[in-house]
Parts: sequence; C-alpha cells; structure tokens
Amino acid sequence: MCGIVPLVLNLVPALEGLYLSHIVSNWIVIPFSACGAVLLFSHQQTTVAAVRRVAASAAVFFAILVAGLSSRFWVHFDLTPMANHVRELMEQDIPVAWYGGYQGRLHFLGRLHHPLAEVTSADELADWLDANPNGRVVFRAIRSVEAIDVPLPLTDDAQRSLVNALNSRSGLCDRYRVSGIDTAQEIHRGLPLNLLTLLRFDRRTETAVTAEPPTTGSVRDEPRTASIRRE
Repeated sequence: MCGIVPLVLNLVPALEGLYLSHIVSNWIVIPFSACGAVLLFSHQQTTVAAVRRVAASAAVFFAILVAGLSSRFWVHFDLTPMANHVRELMEQDIPVAWYGGYQGRLHFLGRLHHPLAEVTSADELADWLDANPNGRVVFRAIRSVEAIDVPLPLTDDAQRSLVNALNSRSGLCDRYRVSGIDTAQEIHRGLPLNLLTLLRFDRRTETAVTAEPPTTGSVRDEPRTASIRRE
C-alpha cells in the first residue's frame, strides 16, 4: 500500500498544501510497490535471510527514491543564480547585504571576493541603507507569512504585486520601502517553497496632515497632533 502514496499525493488536489506533491514522478509507484512485494514472499526463511531481504529491499527503495526525485525538487536548493547576480553587483562596486543570519551560502557558489554585510533587524537594515543608499539586500520571503503568490520569472505586474506585498506585510524597515526587485528565485527551506529576492530600497517620504481642531466648548484643550501617512 505504501507504494501508491506518491500517486495519491500527486493526484489529490486537497493534499497540495502538504508540500509533498510532485516531489517524485508517478512512475515511481511501480518500483516502490515491487520493493514491498518482495517482502511478502517470506516463506520459511531464517532470521538472517529475512534481515538480508529487508536490508536489500530498503537499499533499493532509497536508491529508487533518490533517482526518482524530480529535477524540479533539486533545482530549488541551488543558489547559484542568486550568487552570480550578487557577484555581478559587487564587480560594479554595488554593496550587498543579507537580511537575517548569513552562513556563507553565496560565497562559494558565486566565487565572491568581498564579504556580504549581515543585517538582522529593521534598525540595522535602516542604518546600513543610510550608509549604502544604492545597495541591494538579499531577503528571504516566506510565502505563507507574506501571502506571496507570484509567477516566476517575474513579469512587470508580478513584480509590482511582490513589491506591494513586501511593503505591506513584511515590516522590513520603517525608514525605507522596497522600490524594486533585481531578481528572485524559489528556494526550499525544508519542504515549503520560499522566495529569495534581491531588493532595492528608497527612503520613505512622510507627509504631515493637519488634524482637525478640537470641538468648541470642550472641557479641556487636547493637544493637536499631525497624523503621518506613509506611502
């Protein structure tokens, strides 16, 4: 029965939210089922023979699993496209920062010769952008949190939707807003697919709006405050 699990995950729409759909192709059901069938023919075998049969079947099972993982699954672990883009920016003397904990993910793949700045909070990001107004920031957007659902490669409409989603939901920085996206790619973090983006920022503009004066005849005068509208 376990051999048909991939087929069920691939064909039942209700299971797509489990992030297990289409990890392997439908054809893998046949060898999976064969591995299970081998164990059914036990007959009168010794314990040693049974252990050997189980071990051999498990080894074949995992070999088939690794071979059957679709190229679509592996490509989302490859950060080479982002690393190459960062290298091109560095060659143009454009500084690049990584938002969050950086663990050298891009240096080997992109053959980078300069360190990436690491910013881990909104305040650090704002300070870094103050010092590097033309800089770029590598940011991993979590689809489930940011409510992001855009096609790749990014079209103009998809880029605008993604920029709006990042500005409205991520709370990246109070003093700056995302103004554009140089590139984006899907990456796996475990099974869920997230979006790795290379962002440009502009300083937010603040417009003071005069508040309505207090109602005449109030018992005490309330201080008038200007509300701030952020673009």
